[in-house]
This record gives sequence, C-alpha cells and structure tokens, in this order.
Amino acid sequence: MAHVRISQPTTNHLHERPGRRRAPSRAQLVNWLPIPVPGEPPPPATPRQYSGLLGALHHCIPGGNAPSAVSLLHTLARAVLRAPLPLLSSLAGLLLCRPAAPSFPCLAARLLLYVRLAGLKRLVPCSTQLVDRLLSLNFLLGHPCDARWLFAKIVRPSAHCYNAMLDGYARLALAAPTAEVFAAMPHRELVSYNDVILALGHGGEPRGAVELYSDLRNMYPSLGYNHHTLFALLVACAELVDRELVRQFHGHLLVLGFLSDVKIANSLLDVYIKCGFVDDAKNLCDEIPIKDVYMWTTIVCACAEDVQLATTRQLFDQMPERNVFSWNALIKGYVCH
Repeated sequence: MAHVRISQPTTNHLHERPGRRRAPSRAQLVNWLPIPVPGEPPPPATPRQYSGLLGALHHCIPGGNAPSAVSLLHTLARAVLRAPLPLLSSLAGLLLCRPAAPSFPCLAARLLLYVRLAGLKRLVPCSTQLVDRLLSLNFLLGHPCDARWLFAKIVRPSAHCYNAMLDGYARLALAAPTAEVFAAMPHRELVSYNDVILALGHGGEPRGAVELYSDLRNMYPSLGYNHHTLFALLVACAELVDRELVRQFHGHLLVLGFLSDVKIANSLLDVYIKCGFVDDAKNLCDEIPIKDVYMWTTIVCACAEDVQLATTRQLFDQMPERNVFSWNALIKGYVCH
C-alpha cells in the first residue's frame, strides 16, 4: 500500500490526558497512520491499531465470531466509544457472508441500530465499502426505505453504491425503483444491466426486461454478457409464456455456447415446462449429451404429468440414477391414467 507523508501529526489518543506520554516523532506517525492514496482501498486494520474493547472487537471478526463482535457493540456504546468505520465494515462483511444463518436478522439489525444510535450515520457515507455493505444489510432485512435514505445521504455515489441499490431492489422484485436508480446512473456496468433485467422480470415488467437485453446487445456490445444476464432473461421468458420467444432464446443460447452450462440448460428446461411446452422440453433434453440427476428427474416428472406414459417409462429406464421423485412420478402416472 502506497503512503503519503502528512504535514501535521494527527492525534488518535482522544481520551489520553496531556503529558502522560511523549509525543511520537514525525517518522513514527508516518509509520503508524498510513494514509491511502485517493482511489485506493483503505489499509487493512492491524492488531496494533486497536487495544482494549476495540482490540477485542478486532480479534472477533477475523475469527468469524459474529455474535461476540455484535455483542461488543453494546459494550462500546455504554463506554461511549465509537467503533472505527473499517471495523464496522469488516463486521458487516462477516454478516453478509452468512445471510442464511438463523442469527443473521438479529445480528444485522443490532449492527444497524448501533450505527444509528452511535451517531455514525453522518460519517458512514465517507466509507464506500461500509455504505455498500449497510445498503445490502438493509435490503436483506427487507428495509428498502432505510437503504434509500442512506443512499440519498451520499453526495457522489460510486458505481458500487448504485449497484448495491440495484441488487437490493432486484432481490425484492421492485421494478419501478430499480428503473429509477438505473436511469440516474452516470456509468453503467454489466452487473447493473443484470440486476435491472432480473428486477423487471420478477417485478411484473418482463417485456421491458427483454427490451433492455436487446439494448444491451445492440447498443453496448462492449459490456458483453454472462450467465447472470441469461438467467435474468430466462426469468422474463418464463413470465411471458411466449413459445416463440423461448424457442428464439433457446437458439440464442445454443449459438452462444451456453447450453453446455448445466445450470442454464436446467433453467431453460424449467421455463419450457412452466409454460407447458413439454415436447420442447423433451427436445432440449435430447440435445444435451450429459444430463444431471435434476434434468432427468424434471423431464420424467413433466412427461408423467403430461400423460406421456410411454415416453415417461422410456426416459425412466434410461436414467443412470433414479430417486424417489422419479419413482413417484412414474407410479402416479400409471395409477392416475
């Protein structure tokens, strides 16, 4: 990490009484207080930067002990101490690594409460990484209004902040605010388009999602596309229930070479079946040389529900690995029909 020299010493020991310690030399200050060059990420926290309660908080985070770290925030508040923004950012990042954990809602809410009660909301927009993570926490807790309030406090939002808002709105299938934020973006990236396509597809505007994908490919080819783009477009196709559109997209995936991706092939299969196009789903399976258990099971169940018992039995016999779902589908097909 590059460092720049500072003209005047900066005091970190706000709670020390004057005269208790000799003032550090200029060289010591340069070594102890590295100042990042603008545009570069802040230097990582090191154990010698923190002591006492802050040191305990610092040691909890690398160890993955989120409950203890969050509990220390209450102790810090009672001691009238503010946790440094880098530590709060690291703690928020730790929580975001485990959004499915049963304790996540409680721990995330307590972190956000600490930020508010400690009077840090004015300082939070100064830390790009922290604000990105707090935005994500608000969205994961289902609080888009709080995320929007925080976003509005940022004087010059970075692309990361914009994308965090788009991702959060997309997760909640909120098409209108997603489009609003997207329209305000000065510079758009591929991840921005992916989030908006997904939000429009899930949020009741699937035709708009298809049109946006067309704009992406025709007007901004340099941005490219990836499997996230295609997954988002598949969501829109499933909502439209347009057979010709799904077939066109099938051919599009084939030309792009994405049908070799098992997850995308399975998603396309799901779209065909959801729309009721079982014969097209069967043709897709015939195109895929190597099928996983999910694809085998899905097509067997679909053919059984479509009363194609001969085809169901033929596919069932070809399955390299059978499971309870395929057995149940075959038995149910014979019993009911």
